[in-house]
Amino acid sequence: MTIATQPKTLLGDGFLPFQFAVQTASFDATGKRFEAIVQKLKNLKDFVRGEHAYGVCPEMMTSLIKQVDGVTDVVPEGAFSSIAIPLFMYRSLTGQPTKLFSVVGSGKMADAIAASMSDHGVELSAKVIKQGDSPIELSVRDEFGNQETIRLYPTSRNQYRQALKLSKSELAAASGFVLTRFNSGRAIAMQRIAELGGMTSLRIAEPSRYVSLDDSLSLLPQANQVILSHRDKVLQKVFKHLQLDKSVAGTPKLRWSGRYDMAVQKLIRRLRDAAAGSALITLILEDEVVFSPPDSESLRYRAPQLYDKRSRAARLQGATAAAEMLRSQSPDRIESWSEACNWIMQAAYAGTEGRPTRYPDHHFEPSGNWQVSD
Repeated sequence: MTIATQPKTLLGDGFLPFQFAVQTASFDATGKRFEAIVQKLKNLKDFVRGEHAYGVCPEMMTSLIKQVDGVTDVVPEGAFSSIAIPLFMYRSLTGQPTKLFSVVGSGKMADAIAASMSDHGVELSAKVIKQGDSPIELSVRDEFGNQETIRLYPTSRNQYRQALKLSKSELAAASGFVLTRFNSGRAIAMQRIAELGGMTSLRIAEPSRYVSLDDSLSLLPQANQVILSHRDKVLQKVFKHLQLDKSVAGTPKLRWSGRYDMAVQKLIRRLRDAAAGSALITLILEDEVVFSPPDSESLRYRAPQLYDKRSRAARLQGATAAAEMLRSQSPDRIESWSEACNWIMQAAYAGTEGRPTRYPDHHFEPSGNWQVSD
């Protein structure tokens, strides 16, 4: 008799708000600019605190946002964060189990987040706080490409932090770990899962007062997928942090242009030296995505003009994890690195033509080839 084995679970840990996509005019009725509309939206923080700390539901918040002068459209997108998106992508593309560790509040927004996670098929392992509801995030854009993210906290933001500590059984049941923002608990989890042979995906985030680039780069030896984006100038900051802009032994000084050139090639080589030998390194430039597979030349891909130039780093992270799983289980489906990278690229962009964004399912197949050579 054959005993069926339980499929392993891709894990992530991080911040989890309820997000609203907010479209604005470039000017409000008084003629003030995008920044003025953003400030009015920031002032909604007073509403979600105090007596409303537990009673704000998505419908009420949608109505409230629409009343702000200059707002033209509001779409409630549900549970949404830079660490949840890779899990949504992976789950949708593969059907395999995923779990997100996070902190949620006690109120209607927390209930809506739990329902949204369930709709995506992602298990939520949450620490529940009693001091307020879950955070709200506003992703604000106008027709000229201006954008800003606003976070509204019903209570102190420190309440939404936690130290991840996985049990032996959770580590043993993990197929892999996706990470974007360093902390010690996540670093330990990633290292232990790597030691157990699990997939480890590192997307390096913008440095902050809590997380330095040295912290993030210290995880490279444990990562078999590494992703960096031009957004928030992360690529440029890493390039300068590694002092790759300095001339050495008479070689010309390199400047960061944001396009595929000698500077990008030098950065890839440095990351390759530091990362795990089998790592797939992905750089999201301003106009294309460069994949550097192990023991292979770099492969470059560019999305058609149908899509805007917003970074799809989180979706690429999930699609990359999905491609690795599919290659290991169905080698005939994705045979070469060029096929794999084309699949990853097109999967990441599929469903992003409008809001709310959609996630391609396990039937997804690319259409044509987005690879470029010029």
